[in-house]
Amino acid sequence: MIGAAIGLTRSNGFIALLVFYGLFCIGEAVSYLLCFVYASGDFEQKYIATSMGVFDSIIDLSLFLGPLVAILLYGYISRIEPLFLIAVIPAVFAFFATAIWLSRDTR
Repeated sequence: MIGAAIGLTRSNGFIALLVFYGLFCIGEAVSYLLCFVYASGDFEQKYIATSMGVFDSIIDLSLFLGPLVAILLYGYISRIEPLFLIAVIPAVFAFFATAIWLSRDTR
């Protein structure tokens, strides 16, 4: 996702935009599915349906809020390139958090 967003900022043609946006969407889908799978293992089984519904609603809300924030920021700065990088801030945090978590588990 991070690489795709950087690629989107540098794209000058339709094909490049299509390829990098496709990679970004694949990265989003994979991370969503992995979060869903890992979360299902941590939720209490008695309330799994409610917990998964809440989890899915939060993910869906983030999918709505991200583009909304991007549209509002585009109105102020009138440039699209920085917005692609803003979109991957959660992925950057997740990347570093995962690296720290994995290094802690290997000790």
